[in-house]
Amino acid sequence: MKVKNRKPKKQPVDSYSNFVTAPDTVTEPYHTVTLIDIDSVTVQMLATYCKMSKECYNVYLYSSDTGDTEWLQQVIAMSHAVILDTGFSLTNNIKAELLQKSTTYYLSPTNMDVPAHRIGSVAEYFITRERNIK
Repeated sequence: MKVKNRKPKKQPVDSYSNFVTAPDTVTEPYHTVTLIDIDSVTVQMLATYCKMSKECYNVYLYSSDTGDTEWLQQVIAMSHAVILDTGFSLTNNIKAELLQKSTTYYLSPTNMDVPAHRIGSVAEYFITRERNIK
């Protein structure tokens, strides 16, 4: 898996990653990732990981249950990467479009013939990214 990288900003003692839900957005110049339909346990584990990371992140959290697709499109446009669960949901049409982009990473038990990248876990994206920028 190849992850596009930008030089990380070292996380100052008083800095932290942002976990953001609709309708909010943030402007910090951190690496930005949108998570779509990722379960709450995984999000909590990612938050714990980000606390220990030397890099800060903007992480947008979207659930198909919210239905705010306008906000979703806005934060996708601001994101360096999108990670999505490919399960069936209300946003399948949006997911189908995202799977055609090389900046998308997806969780699925099977490989798909799409430009997006299959990953085994959300943490895999962040860990791989940090290893590649050292």
